[in-house]
Amino acid sequence: MKPGMRALVIDDFGAPETLSIRMVPQPKAGPGDLLIRVLAAGVNPIDCKIAAGLLQARAPVDLPHVPGRDCAGVVEAIGNGVTGFAPGQMVIAVADRRR
Repeated sequence: MKPGMRALVIDDFGAPETLSIRMVPQPKAGPGDLLIRVLAAGVNPIDCKIAAGLLQARAPVDLPHVPGRDCAGVVEAIGNGVTGFAPGQMVIAVADRRR
């Protein structure tokens, strides 16, 4: 198996039973990105609404989708254009994949 990470994944919109924990490809830090090795993550009420498909009209996501924007961990890598962070730093973050 290629290197990856364990993640909670939304495969289909609906009830909590549509969620699964499995290995997914390891992300890379692209331009403007901060890659964090997550040590703790939370699923907040917005993530629950995303999983139910209730926000597709306002904030669409492609499936499969990895929820859990609230996290704490260690900076693994920084993308071009990112300042104020360095690998090895501890961070608490609210991640946002919108561009």
